[in-house]
Amino acid sequence: MPIKVKCTCGAVFSIPESMAGKKGKCKKCNKIISIPGAEPEKAPAASPKRPRKRPAKRKPRARVAPKRKITAPKRKGKRKRFPRKRKLSRSEENGQEPDRPARKKKTRVFILFGVAAVLLIVVAIVIFTGFPRTTDGEKSSPDTVTEKTAADNTTEGKEPAPEVKHFEVQLGRPEDKFTVNTYVVVNPETKEAILIDPGGQDMKLDAFILTGGLQIKSILITHGHGDHINAVRYYSTLHKAPIRASCRDKTMFEKVDSRIRPDYFTDKCESITAAGFKVKVFHTPGHSPGSVCYGIGDCLFSGATLFKEAIGRTWGKDQEEMDRKAQQIISGIREKLLVMPDETKVFPGHMKPTTLGHEKKNNLFLTQ
Repeated sequence: MPIKVKCTCGAVFSIPESMAGKKGKCKKCNKIISIPGAEPEKAPAASPKRPRKRPAKRKPRARVAPKRKITAPKRKGKRKRFPRKRKLSRSEENGQEPDRPARKKKTRVFILFGVAAVLLIVVAIVIFTGFPRTTDGEKSSPDTVTEKTAADNTTEGKEPAPEVKHFEVQLGRPEDKFTVNTYVVVNPETKEAILIDPGGQDMKLDAFILTGGLQIKSILITHGHGDHINAVRYYSTLHKAPIRASCRDKTMFEKVDSRIRPDYFTDKCESITAAGFKVKVFHTPGHSPGSVCYGIGDCLFSGATLFKEAIGRTWGKDQEEMDRKAQQIISGIREKLLVMPDETKVFPGHMKPTTLGHEKKNNLFLTQ
């Protein structure tokens, strides 16, 4: 919009809005005049403010003193306690001596039950967990040819005929079960017995020992494989019977269970005495470094050395080492076992029992 400007000479003329605030010349008198600027827009009128209401003054609250707990004054010294009156028993009412309170009887009964329960728990822990029988794991047999104890010297003179009880113990998973032979050699005169190769816990075996009133005097191990020693610690702890085995299979015992520690080693013995029997010891390595056979009377317990028409399996890095160990087994059988009478009964660790006469004729490993 053009701006109208009036000069002092009375001339009025219009100037464009772009010249606002600048200087220019009058067209009549040529005077320099200052052109006023554009008027600023008026701001819209503000709405009238409402008067602010002041909050009403609150009445001051009355101050109340805090409540204090009323406590009784402290007494000096111990508080006197008066005993409760108990009921008089019949004897006291009649003027007789008072009876013992029933409470004491009950407490004594509870104490006796508690002691019995603790003893049962301790016995169960000892039976099922066991503990090392000796601190020295390498306790060896004496260097003498025979090993006797006071319990074994009860019978002297003629040796009784052994009674052998054969148990087939099931081992392994349901899909691949196999059996291991465990034997109990009983002395019919003294009811003492020898347990040979307890490969696993068996209810029939436990019942036979319990019902027969047998005392297990020794546990003999033919070799250290797990299927022949899995239940050694259980029966040794249960019957407190010493374990006899070869020292050469010590590492095999530790692999199966580090807590199995033989009490006596048979490496330096030709015979031992247990349960009233003279037990001959035959060292026949090959199946394991410490394989042993035991002869009791007319019975031979061959472990995994000699089977019915077979011999024990061998292990090795190659076929040459396996053949060498097999030849070691055969030579041990020929030199130490076949010299016994043909009527000798052979009780192996697996398969069925046989006789030495049958093996001399039908065992191909020995006839070749």
